[in-house]
Formats: sequence, C-alpha cells, structure tokens
Amino acid sequence: MRWISVLSGKGGAGKSSITASLAIAISKRHTIICADCDVDAPNLALVLGSDNMIEREALSTSMKADIDEKKCNGCGKCKDACTFEAITIEEGKAMINRHICEGCKACSLACPNDAIQRKKIQNGEAVCIETAYGFKIVAGQLAPGESGSGKIVTKVRLMAERIGEGCDLALSDSSAGIGCPVIASVSGSDYAIIVAEPTPSGFSDMKRAIEMTEILKVPSGIIINKHSINPMISDKIITLAKEKRSPILAKIGYDKDFIDALVKRTPIIDFQPNYKPLFEGIVDKLEEMKIIERR
Repeated sequence: MRWISVLSGKGGAGKSSITASLAIAISKRHTIICADCDVDAPNLALVLGSDNMIEREALSTSMKADIDEKKCNGCGKCKDACTFEAITIEEGKAMINRHICEGCKACSLACPNDAIQRKKIQNGEAVCIETAYGFKIVAGQLAPGESGSGKIVTKVRLMAERIGEGCDLALSDSSAGIGCPVIASVSGSDYAIIVAEPTPSGFSDMKRAIEMTEILKVPSGIIINKHSINPMISDKIITLAKEKRSPILAKIGYDKDFIDALVKRTPIIDFQPNYKPLFEGIVDKLEEMKIIERR
C-alpha cells in the first residue's frame, strides 16, 4: 500500500478540504483508506459529512506518576524534585496533577519509600468511520490536556494499515505546522502534498515544510490554494517549487464556495461539481509520476 501525506506548514491553508475532495477523486479509480493524523483537532470526517463510526480503540501512549498512598508518608521530597510543580502535599499525602505531570520519573527516584511508580494512562483514542464514498477513515483524538500527539499519530497509521490491508493507497491529513505529529505523519510516506497559501506566513511555512520533507527523504508536490489573493507570492511559490523540484499539482483560486461547503459538511468536489476536473487532474499527475499505479 502506497502512502501519501497531505500537510500545509500552517493552519487555515485548506488542507483538510483539499484532502477530502482528493480522496473522493482517487477512490473513483483506486481502493483507498484515509487517516486523519491531525490528532489535536481531527476534522476530516466532518468535511466528508461522515458520522458512521464502526470501530473504537482506546490508546495509551503516555506514562504518568502514580502514588501508592499506603507507602507515602508525605515527606515532600517528590514535590521538591518535580520541576513541573505537578505535586502538592495535601493532608499529609503527595498528590499528583496528571495534566501537569510529564512522566519524567524524577519524583520516583527522589522518593525514599518507593511510593511512586510510572503507569501508562489512556491519553487518546482512535476510531474508524465509514464514509458514504466507499472508503473508511481512521481518525485519532488526543485527550484534552494530554501529551503524546506524535505517538497517537503512529498508532493511527498502524490502525489504518491494518484496516486498509489490501488497499492501493492510504491518504493522510496531517496536522498543521511541522512539529512532532506532522513528522510522525509524513515519516515513511511515499509522497507528500504540501498545500501552500500565498501569504507571507504561508510562504515561510511552506519553505519549512519542504525542508522537513527533504530531511525525511520524502518527495513532495505543491498545491497552491487561494492563489488569487496574492499573485506575487504565488509566483514566489512557483519559483521555489522549481528550485526544489517539487511540481505544482494544482492552483486553486479563492472561492467562498469552500466556506459554504464546509458549513454543509460537503466536500467541494460534490458541492461545486466544476471542481471535479481539477481534482481528477491532480490524480492524473500522481499517476503520471507513478506515485499511484495507473490501472
């Protein structure tokens, strides 16, 4: 199974909207599974208007300190050792705020009574959702206040590979930016599609996204979204893409229909059929480059 990751370098570039319509266009020719790797704010199922959850799995990828009250004598040495101020002494016993605890084990090492151990805690979940378009989405959700988003992404990818066994392609919707969850999403991919926004910050973030894919040795292509809002920066994106040998897969003008489509939870390719040739053209280019095997 080939793996394509869609990323943007910044939020609000239109990554999820484009991923949803691209998934539909690809599914007309190939078997596909989608992975929503934006585990801090998963919304691919929302864009596709899908609510039919068929599988749920609790995920435990983080460790936190856990106190055995019977062994704790309230000496406070753990509190003094905690850099994150996650420990308080209440009624003669140490208490841990799990949302602040980083699981660093300093308190456990400082405790003279061996009253503190690290334990795995549930810090997220992964779900599988059936869409109306004949393919499934595996989506991850980090629990509020918890850490470990990169590890949750890895679990989502593994679940997508299991459920999508036999599919031609996995298409992932990455988080915004270039941080840990994006690296986890893009690492090991066969191709990365970078959605670029022609604004000063969008151009800067696109450059960082390309640099990240180069470090990870993942070839990339560019989709310029809202290209009409700043033709000058759009031209700079095209020039940079040529320098980096990242082909321009498509240019999409600013269109309020994208907003209306999101409100109605309908992918733009269905909401406004005149976008169908554009997304089919992207699939054509991916097949020409042999990123996707032509059938």
